[in-house]
Amino acid sequence: MTDTIAERARKIGGTTIRSIGDIARNQRLKDNNKDSLGAHEMIAELCDDNQQLTRFLRATHKICARHNDVATEKARSRGPILWPSQ
Repeated sequence: MTDTIAERARKIGGTTIRSIGDIARNQRLKDNNKDSLGAHEMIAELCDDNQQLTRFLRATHKICARHNDVATEKARSRGPILWPSQ
């Protein structure tokens, strides 16, 4: 998914991630650096992260649709798990 997004960003004149520092500056899902994490806590955190990621992707889809960026918007059909029917 990352390569597809990066290629599309370059094609429409945007920039892409350039370094690990760039990733850290743009990270929206926060790391959990706890030394110990129980199984239930881990699953709950993974579920929360997945829900948040889905919200980010849906918001991106709306932006693409608003700007008639059909090529990027079509990427929606490639991820049925990330884009469940509403």
